[in-house]
Amino acid sequence: WVPAIARAGLNTLMLHAVHLPYDIHDLIGFQDSDAGRILFKACGDHGIRIEYEMHTASYLVPRILFRKNPDLFRMDARGVRTPDCNFCVSSEEAWDIFDRRAQKLAADLPSQTGRYLLFADDVSEGVCHCPRCAHLSPSDQGMIYANRLLRAIRRTHPDARVSYLAYQSTLLPPESERPEDGVFLEFAPIRRCYRHALDDPDCAINREHRRALEKLVASLKHIPLHVTEYWLDASRHSGWRRPAEKIPVSMDIIRRDIASYAGLGASSIAT
Repeated sequence: WVPAIARAGLNTLMLHAVHLPYDIHDLIGFQDSDAGRILFKACGDHGIRIEYEMHTASYLVPRILFRKNPDLFRMDARGVRTPDCNFCVSSEEAWDIFDRRAQKLAADLPSQTGRYLLFADDVSEGVCHCPRCAHLSPSDQGMIYANRLLRAIRRTHPDARVSYLAYQSTLLPPESERPEDGVFLEFAPIRRCYRHALDDPDCAINREHRRALEKLVASLKHIPLHVTEYWLDASRHSGWRRPAEKIPVSMDIIRRDIASYAGLGASSIAT
């Protein structure tokens, strides 16, 4: 993989845990394993830097805490506290736990790029609907998350940058929350269509995603744009089932997408 990445002219490899949050401990241990040392050395020899990208909210505020203090966790749309995902963004006690564990995770998994892509949980509807959070849109709660993550990690990594993830329910711009200096915009259109380019006017699905990105860029124009694409995501294209299907995305689509993202000011793209 590493020589192939280098031949392609790519400069970054992102690692993540498969089963979240349980495998994060294995990812931390991987660095010091024989396989991990071989990988890190090979990447270094080829000028490829390593960073980490994964959904970490359930790791940073552990679910087991629900037994003693349900108020740490989000309230669903029915008005019931649940530990199923994320947590209450109005709970300072939850943020205290989050801060300590985020600092520890950044120390355990130091990014070689200075970027930390550690997101809220991977769900389409996982915001808090409690009386203190109900007025906050999913994007506002996502921006609060990014800002708090930045503050936590910068206590020990002063030059760290973190991602505001525009993904699933957070594709619209935040309404009230603004990014702090050090937050960048990450656009991840997991539900887009890959039979058409993102800027193809004949695809209604992609028109919607393109409009969302344009609104995000206009609203957050003072922060860098990073794109996480799914061109090479065999699991996504296979419906997360094995055996994996052949990736259906054409080189023409990829080229058109890259040109489209560059035209909107993207400073980096990953897949």
